[in-house]
Amino acid sequence: MKKINYQEMLVKLCKVYPGFRNYFVESADSWVSLEGKFLWGILVGSLSRMLFKNIEEGDYSNVQELFVCLDELIEHGDEEVATLITTQLLEGMLNSRTMDQSLWRPLLGEHAASYCNAIDAHYAKTT
Repeated sequence: MKKINYQEMLVKLCKVYPGFRNYFVESADSWVSLEGKFLWGILVGSLSRMLFKNIEEGDYSNVQELFVCLDELIEHGDEEVATLITTQLLEGMLNSRTMDQSLWRPLLGEHAASYCNAIDAHYAKTT
């Protein structure tokens, strides 16, 4: 099976989470460098901010679909995509001080939840 690359990841995220496409286009100055390099971590970080804003406003539209997509990207993404989703998006969400995890964490799919649990276990050992 062919692994999902960055471009395919963006198509999937834009399809399952309406509004992300508009944000993606409007915020290009923040995630495309002057040299034309894509700053993927910044782009994916904007997805978590958008997600948190929607949840804070009580808008859970397409959140479940987004989390299903994230699981697919973790499981079937190439190494760069899977790493981006886990280390930039999920860890960023775990480390966020702006939203209680109880509002989003129960909605995670199997792979995302497993990753978050492993991060929790790692930090529990080190403290």
